[in-house]
Amino acid sequence: MEYRVPQYLHRPIQLLWWEQDEIVSIIIGYLLGFFLGGWWYLSLIAVPYAYIRFRRQMPRGFLLHLQYRAGLMSFKGYPHYFIREFRD
Repeated sequence: MEYRVPQYLHRPIQLLWWEQDEIVSIIIGYLLGFFLGGWWYLSLIAVPYAYIRFRRQMPRGFLLHLQYRAGLMSFKGYPHYFIREFRD
């Protein structure tokens, strides 16, 4: 099995000039417009625009840490977020 190692490990995956989480916001806007119709097609532009403006104000990795704090994700080698006390 072959694995591709990116040239820069600290760089997120990009499609054109958008990062992967920005593309997800575009897809969500498209799906809202597709399924709900009418004025919801404006969400194709409004959702990514609002998300990208919000995300650019936060530090890198903000969404991953937010998911970790909500208990939706765990980091390798780290304890679960809800563990407050450790015993040896």
